[in-house]
Amino acid sequence: ISDMLEIVFQRLLQCFRDNNDQLASNCLHQLVQHADPGRLLVVLVRLLSVVDSETSGPLLIKLLTELIKRLGTQALLETLPVYLPQLVEAFNNPDARLRRMVMLCFVEHYRILGNQMVPYLNALTKAQQKLLN
Repeated sequence: ISDMLEIVFQRLLQCFRDNNDQLASNCLHQLVQHADPGRLLVVLVRLLSVVDSETSGPLLIKLLTELIKRLGTQALLETLPVYLPQLVEAFNNPDARLRRMVMLCFVEHYRILGNQMVPYLNALTKAQQKLLN
């Protein structure tokens, strides 16, 4: 079943990319709300490695932001180093929409983790850190 989750997620994402399909976007949001968060995080992290800023990038970051709300603090701390490089890279993207979604994602991480998030912020530039304060 976990393989099916990934296949369904990828197909919905492809529909969104091809047609900017709002129904596909809504289905993806529903998956994030109801599917196993640990398994879905694996799928999202894999997809973040190929973020497309023009179409699916902002949506993927928004979905990640929703998903981390469902993860426990410990699970978040354990998985953050796995996908933090992709978030930092996306924060340096020229697309302002994508950078805004990444900033909101970092804010949500900080809201959940508090000061435990501070060491991870060192990967950001001083200007980016200032945006988060």
